[in-house]
Formats: sequence, C-alpha cells, structure tokens
Amino acid sequence: ATSQFNCCSDKGLLRKPFGGCNQEEQDLFKLKEAKLCHPVGSWRGKKLQRFKKYQSHCCFKSKLSKIIQVQGRKQLGIGWGDRKNPDCRALSLEEIRRIDFSKIDFSEFYADIAEKVSSGMNSAQNKINQNMDSIKNGDGAVINDKTTSDMINKKIKSFYGGNK
Repeated sequence: ATSQFNCCSDKGLLRKPFGGCNQEEQDLFKLKEAKLCHPVGSWRGKKLQRFKKYQSHCCFKSKLSKIIQVQGRKQLGIGWGDRKNPDCRALSLEEIRRIDFSKIDFSEFYADIAEKVSSGMNSAQNKINQNMDSIKNGDGAVINDKTTSDMINKKIKSFYGGNK
C-alpha cells in the first residue's frame, strides 16, 4: 500500500501517491519537510496549464547555511532572482564579511541543537533505566546467566573465607 500525500504541496493535501511524484519533487518535498528551503516565488501556468501552480525554492545543506543565506541576503540587499529562475548562489566571502552576525536570529538552529542534546540525553537515560530495571528484576543478562551468577557467588564466598 502506498501512502497518500501530495509531495508537490505545502498544504499536505492528499491527492496522489508518493510514487506519482518524480524524483526531483520527492527530493524537494524531503528538503522542505526538513525546513532547508526558502521559497522564492510562485506563478500559474499558461493557457492549458493555467490552473497549475508552480513554485521555486532555494534549498540548502543545513539550517545554519539557510539562516545565514536568508538573513544575510536581507541585510545586504541581495535578492533571490526571478521567481522562475531563482538565484541560489552561495554568498561570496566578501559578502559574508559584511554581514552583522549579531543581528542574525539563530533561534531555529539553537532549537535543533537543544532537541538533539535532549533526545540524546533521554536516550542515554532510558538505556540506563532499562539496565537498572533489568538488574533489579533479576532478568538482566549478567544476573540471569547461571554460569556468571555461580562464578560471582564463588568469588564472593572465597573472598569472605571460602566455602563453609
């Protein structure tokens, strides 16, 4: 069964199966879903395609590069080109030097970092809790293994004076 969604729509309207989109549309959908794209413009088709809406985007490899591109271009007065032919070029080193980074809002980037750190900590804490529960319940691999358990008991007995 194919999942039904429109990879060509920002609204998520259910129109056609994922397989109905070409590879470029699928890739763009994934980039937009990851919030790595900046919309440049939209337009309607001509004559017979007048009901079809087209959109152009500039997409980036990371949220950090997107943030710097979008907000840096705004500061520098650099546009995105024509909506049908967007200018997605990288900023030059000279242009980057002219950006006032104190005026860049990195909150979206910081939120991603905080989420990853929190997720990693939660994952580690869950693993520790599972191991502790396993030991408490006696169903952990170390405690449940008869040979290991016997060996530990023998070592404890020998430490405290042998087998009496």
